[in-house]
Amino acid sequence: MAQRLFSSNLLRLIRQLHIFVVEGRGYVKEAGYWQGITDDIRSIKGLEENPLNLVAWISGCLEDFKAVEGPKLLIFDAVAYLYKVCNRRRKKSLRTIFLVQDRAVFNG
Repeated sequence: MAQRLFSSNLLRLIRQLHIFVVEGRGYVKEAGYWQGITDDIRSIKGLEENPLNLVAWISGCLEDFKAVEGPKLLIFDAVAYLYKVCNRRRKKSLRTIFLVQDRAVFNG
Protein backbone atom coordinates (compact mmCIF):
# COMPACT_ATOMS: atom_id res chain seq x y z
CA MET A 1 0.00 0.00 0.00
CA ALA A 2 2.82 2.43 0.82
CA GLN A 3 4.31 2.06 -2.67
CA ARG A 4 0.98 2.80 -4.33
CA LEU A 5 0.45 5.85 -2.15
CA PHE A 6 3.97 7.10 -2.91
CA SER A 7 3.56 6.45 -6.65
CA SER A 8 0.18 8.14 -6.91
CA ASN A 9 1.37 11.19 -4.96
CA LEU A 10 4.51 11.42 -7.09
CA LEU A 11 2.50 11.27 -10.32
CA ARG A 12 0.08 13.89 -8.98
CA LEU A 13 3.03 16.20 -8.23
CA ILE A 14 4.76 15.62 -11.57
CA ARG A 15 1.63 16.48 -13.52
CA GLN A 16 1.77 19.95 -11.95
CA LEU A 17 5.32 20.60 -13.17
CA HIS A 18 6.48 22.16 -16.43
CA ILE A 19 8.65 19.35 -17.84
CA PHE A 20 11.62 20.53 -19.91
CA VAL A 21 13.79 17.92 -21.68
CA VAL A 22 17.26 18.53 -23.10
CA GLU A 23 18.22 15.64 -25.40
CA GLY A 24 21.63 15.28 -27.02
CA ARG A 25 21.42 12.51 -29.60
CA GLY A 26 18.82 13.89 -31.95
CA TYR A 27 17.72 10.42 -33.06
CA VAL A 28 14.49 10.62 -35.04
CA LYS A 29 13.50 7.10 -33.96
CA GLU A 30 13.66 8.18 -30.29
CA ALA A 31 11.83 11.51 -30.70
CA GLY A 32 8.49 9.99 -29.77
CA TYR A 33 9.63 8.90 -26.32
CA TRP A 34 8.99 12.35 -24.88
CA GLN A 35 6.10 13.54 -27.04
CA GLY A 36 2.86 14.04 -25.20
CA ILE A 37 4.44 13.97 -21.74
CA THR A 38 6.69 17.05 -21.81
CA ASP A 39 6.07 20.75 -22.22
CA ASP A 40 9.41 21.53 -23.91
CA ILE A 41 11.79 19.26 -25.79
CA ARG A 42 15.16 20.52 -27.01
CA SER A 43 17.13 18.14 -29.18
CA ILE A 44 20.45 18.31 -31.01
CA LYS A 45 22.50 15.84 -33.05
CA GLY A 46 25.51 15.95 -30.75
CA LEU A 47 27.82 13.96 -33.01
CA GLU A 48 27.44 16.55 -35.75
CA GLU A 49 28.35 19.54 -33.54
CA ASN A 50 31.65 20.82 -32.28
CA PRO A 51 32.06 21.18 -28.50
CA LEU A 52 31.75 24.98 -28.47
CA ASN A 53 28.46 24.81 -30.37
CA LEU A 54 27.22 22.16 -27.91
CA VAL A 55 28.11 24.36 -24.96
CA ALA A 56 26.32 27.33 -26.53
CA TRP A 57 23.28 25.14 -27.25
CA ILE A 58 23.18 23.73 -23.71
CA SER A 59 23.61 27.22 -22.24
CA GLY A 60 20.70 28.44 -24.36
CA CYS A 61 18.55 25.55 -23.18
CA LEU A 62 19.38 26.36 -19.57
CA GLU A 63 18.48 30.01 -20.09
CA ASP A 64 15.15 28.98 -21.63
CA PHE A 65 14.51 26.66 -18.68
CA LYS A 66 15.26 29.45 -16.20
CA ALA A 67 12.71 31.65 -17.99
CA VAL A 68 9.90 29.16 -17.37
CA GLU A 69 7.75 30.39 -14.51
CA GLY A 70 6.29 28.20 -11.82
CA PRO A 71 7.21 24.69 -10.71
CA LYS A 72 9.39 22.95 -13.28
CA LEU A 73 11.50 19.86 -13.86
CA LEU A 74 14.64 19.75 -16.04
CA ILE A 75 15.56 16.39 -17.55
CA PHE A 76 18.91 15.91 -19.31
CA ASP A 77 18.57 12.90 -21.59
CA ALA A 78 21.87 11.61 -22.97
CA VAL A 79 23.99 14.23 -21.20
CA ALA A 80 26.70 11.58 -20.65
CA TYR A 81 26.63 11.07 -24.42
CA LEU A 82 27.28 14.80 -25.00
CA TYR A 83 30.06 14.75 -22.43
CA LYS A 84 31.79 11.88 -24.27
CA VAL A 85 31.39 13.60 -27.63
CA CYS A 86 33.06 16.74 -26.34
CA ASN A 87 35.86 14.90 -24.59
CA ARG A 88 36.62 12.84 -27.69
CA ARG A 89 36.80 15.83 -29.98
CA ARG A 90 38.86 18.19 -27.85
CA LYS A 91 41.62 17.99 -25.32
CA LYS A 92 39.61 20.30 -23.06
CA SER A 93 36.73 18.67 -21.28
CA LEU A 94 33.16 19.91 -21.51
CA ARG A 95 33.48 21.07 -17.89
CA THR A 96 36.55 23.15 -18.77
CA ILE A 97 34.76 24.78 -21.69
CA PHE A 98 31.85 25.75 -19.45
CA LEU A 99 34.22 27.21 -16.86
CA VAL A 100 36.06 29.21 -19.53
CA GLN A 101 32.74 30.71 -20.60
CA ASP A 102 31.84 31.62 -17.00
CA ARG A 103 29.15 28.97 -17.06
CA ALA A 104 30.12 26.55 -14.32
CA VAL A 105 27.26 24.16 -15.02
CA PHE A 106 28.98 20.85 -14.30
CA ASN A 107 30.56 20.26 -10.92
CA GLY A 108 31.98 16.82 -11.70
